[in-house]
Amino acid sequence: MQESTEAMTTDSHKRQRKKDSETNKRSAKQARKGSKTSAPKYNSMSIRQRIPKQSRKVRGKLGLLEDVPLEVILEIFRYLEPGDLLRLARISQELRDILMSKTSESIWYTARGNVEGLPPLPTDLNEPQYAHLLFEPYCHASLCERRCDDVLWNFRMRSCTKCPIKCLPLNDDAFKQDQPSEYRHRAVLPTEYLDKHGNWEIATRYKKEFYALKDEERGAWIDRKEKEYEEIRTHSIKCRRWLNAKLGERTYKLIQLRNERKEAILQRLEQIGWRTEAETMVKDYYRDTFTNHKLVSQPKKLTDHAWSCMEIVLVRMLSDYHAERSVRQRDEALKSRYGLLFNLFLQIESETDLRDPFPAAALVWDTPNDEWLDDSLCKSKLLEYLPSIIREWRPAKIQEVLEILRKSRPSATVSDLHLATSVFACSSCKVKVLHYPQMFYHRCCHQSSQSRNDKSLENYVLSKWYDPPLGLWMSNTLVYNDKGSQDITKIIKACNLDPKTTTAADLHLANPLIECLSCKFYGRHFMRWPYLPIQHMGHHFRVNSFGAEKAQILEKEIPTRNQQVICCSHCHNVVGPEIFSHLKKKHSDVAGMDTLPASGDFLQIREHWYWNPRAVEPSLYRPFLYIA
Repeated sequence: MQESTEAMTTDSHKRQRKKDSETNKRSAKQARKGSKTSAPKYNSMSIRQRIPKQSRKVRGKLGLLEDVPLEVILEIFRYLEPGDLLRLARISQELRDILMSKTSESIWYTARGNVEGLPPLPTDLNEPQYAHLLFEPYCHASLCERRCDDVLWNFRMRSCTKCPIKCLPLNDDAFKQDQPSEYRHRAVLPTEYLDKHGNWEIATRYKKEFYALKDEERGAWIDRKEKEYEEIRTHSIKCRRWLNAKLGERTYKLIQLRNERKEAILQRLEQIGWRTEAETMVKDYYRDTFTNHKLVSQPKKLTDHAWSCMEIVLVRMLSDYHAERSVRQRDEALKSRYGLLFNLFLQIESETDLRDPFPAAALVWDTPNDEWLDDSLCKSKLLEYLPSIIREWRPAKIQEVLEILRKSRPSATVSDLHLATSVFACSSCKVKVLHYPQMFYHRCCHQSSQSRNDKSLENYVLSKWYDPPLGLWMSNTLVYNDKGSQDITKIIKACNLDPKTTTAADLHLANPLIECLSCKFYGRHFMRWPYLPIQHMGHHFRVNSFGAEKAQILEKEIPTRNQQVICCSHCHNVVGPEIFSHLKKKHSDVAGMDTLPASGDFLQIREHWYWNPRAVEPSLYRPFLYIA
């Protein structure tokens, strides 16, 4: 019985303690609810009062308030800035009650004094609102998580660059028509972004205030609002300057921290032998991936742990850059060397008799690439190697042309290549007549590096349209022109020459006068021999059979304007029709050159010049019309 009584007593005590505990919890909860409404607060700031998720902290009790006297806490607050006080007010309800109280206004005033150059408190904001506008770096319009440093000072809000376009109305005619006519065109409503945007919230509030007044009070209200807006604009200018200066200081500090981290990384790279390569990359502006690397461009001090994580990544990046830079330097050196070789090659070619096939510049570019040659050494090396190169190249290429001729003349020899009846054509550009050695200077036979994928020429842009062509000579486009050979045989016979022995030079020397019988429009078409294959090959023609009419026809003959048809036999320069003056000035030491006239018949001095094999139409006369 006694044990039963004790058990009941124990259960009774447990129920009583549980009841007392629940009563205490309800009392504490009611006390907290009462404390929220008892302390005076500043008015809320509508959209500016909201806080983004990343700024919301878990609120709880602060043990400091229980152990430290309030006077000491208030003294600590005086050394903080308004932004710090604003963040402290979000930590706990007790701190919020203290800092949001009217009695703490002096604390906020002192905190504002701790910020150098901060403009004074405006009349339309209280201390927490002003601190919220100055030190909360998020967009009040969209509450986005990224940092926002754009402030619409006249609207007392922060906003991202794109948010005013979305949430603020344009200050256009439609916006103004919605306002009372009494102050529609006066400086009452704040505007932002060069007066392009207004604010519906402010406009609606002003409209309610305006219509709530009596008629005799509205004029004074408008004047007061204009004065207030002028004060806001003046204060906004000061705030904008202060914020720009603060952002500039912050940017400078971030740059300084990044530079310090970069220098620390360079010192670590110096210990492992990669600093020089990193500094070279930094100087290479367009390829500088080191400075902007996410591991380097951070406003943080370098730690041993951070370096151990980034060392392998940076060394791999610098190693790749070193390999790329080596290839690029080699390519640039080769390009420079190729340009030097090309200029020297042209100089040598201008002093060479082109009646013998001469290779293109690309032939000498297979020389060793691992040594740099200066101007004088390069020329001496080129003069040393070029004769042996030509001795190997010339017979092989002549044999290729001979094999093409032997497809039609199996018993042909090298001497047959010089015959006027040995006519070749180009299957690429459709040139119908090429005599030896014209095909060795024809553009289509010089293949570009792009079409041949020639690795020895990959460092220099080669094109068959260079003058002279640069690519290696190939016979792929050459074909034998049997029809052209038959037509030229007729011309040779008309000149009373033997087709089996007449060379192309002999036919040029004969210089026959030809009339195309197939072309009858606008008159009779006459030409000298080299022009026939251009447009009239395959036509019916007549050669040197004009009788007494020939003198009248020759009166209409027109000299050519082509200055590239004649080469001097002594210096091999291309001189054109000025061969007489050239011989007198440059080769007066040759017998009889000083007595030559200024001009005359070119055939009289035939031994002192030859037709330029590069010229497509080596003739001194142009085609002409004769109208009887």
